[in-house]
Amino acid sequence: MISRRDFLKGVSASILLSSTWASAAELSQQNVLLNQQIIKIKNLRPSFKDYRILFISDIHHGPFLPESWFAETINYIRTLEYDILVLGGDYLCLPDSYLKQNIYPWHNQTYKHSFPLSKIKGLIFKSLCGELDDLKVKDGIIATYGNHDRWSAQDICYPSFKKIGASFLVNQPKIIKRGEDKLLFLGVDDFWTGFPKVNIKDFNDPSINHRVIISHNPDFISTQLSNEQIPFDLALCGHTHGGQIRIPGLGGLYYNIKDTRLATGLFTENEKQVLTNNGVGTVELPYRFNCPPEVCLLTLAA
Repeated sequence: MISRRDFLKGVSASILLSSTWASAAELSQQNVLLNQQIIKIKNLRPSFKDYRILFISDIHHGPFLPESWFAETINYIRTLEYDILVLGGDYLCLPDSYLKQNIYPWHNQTYKHSFPLSKIKGLIFKSLCGELDDLKVKDGIIATYGNHDRWSAQDICYPSFKKIGASFLVNQPKIIKRGEDKLLFLGVDDFWTGFPKVNIKDFNDPSINHRVIISHNPDFISTQLSNEQIPFDLALCGHTHGGQIRIPGLGGLYYNIKDTRLATGLFTENEKQVLTNNGVGTVELPYRFNCPPEVCLLTLAA
C-alpha cells in the first residue's frame, strides 16, 4: 500500500510544478481553529469536574510552517484557561530532500541559510521550547514522541523538553492528584518507529480513578479498543492531520492510518473515547485545504 509520504510527494510535485502555483499558495492562508469539546467521563470524580486539557499535535515547526500559524497557536495558548498542556508528537519538519530544499515554499525564512540539518533542528527546538517554557501551566506539560521526532530528532527532542521541565513520557505515566483522587496520563511510544506498550498494573491500580492515553498514532489505540485489561476513559492522538487536504464531499486525501474511524474528531467504542487532533502544521505537501490547523480544548464532565 502506498505510504502518505509517497502519495503526498506525488501530489505536491504536481501542485508545485503546475501553472496553478499562485492559487495553490493561497491554501496556506488559514486561521488556527480552537476546537472545544466536552468529554463526558463515566463516574467522574467531582474533584475533576471541569478539568481542562489543552491538546496540540503535529506542530511540524520549521521552514514550512508559516510563522503566522505558529504565532497564532501560541497566542491561543497564552489566552486560554486550562489545567494541563498535552503535546502529541511530530514537533518538526526538516528540509531533508531535494524537493523540500529547492521547490517547496519556505514560509519561515529564519531557516533559509541555516544548514546543516543539525543546526536547523537546534533552531527549531530552541524556538518551540523557548515559547513553551514561558507558559505557566498549573499541572505542567506532557509530551510524547511522534514518528518524525524518532526519525529525525531523537538526539535533541527528548532533552529539549526535559530542559524546560516537561514530562516527556515514553510508555510512562504521570498522575495528577486532586485530594485523594487521581487522574492518570500515560504517554506511549510511537507506533511506527518505537515500541509502544501499556503497563497493565497502571490500569488495574484501584487508587486510579480516571485514565488517559496519549498515542501519536491512533492505530495503536485501535488495537486497545477491545482490550478489557486496558480500561481507559480517553485517548488523545494526532498523526493524521485530519487529511490535511480535504475535498468537499469526499474528505481527506489520505489519513495514513489503517483504522480510518479514528481519522479525525471524537470516536467512542466500549465506553472508550478517542480524540484525534487535526494538528497545526503540514507534512510532505506544505499546504492545508478545507482543514485548518487546530488546537483542542477538552473539558471533563460527568
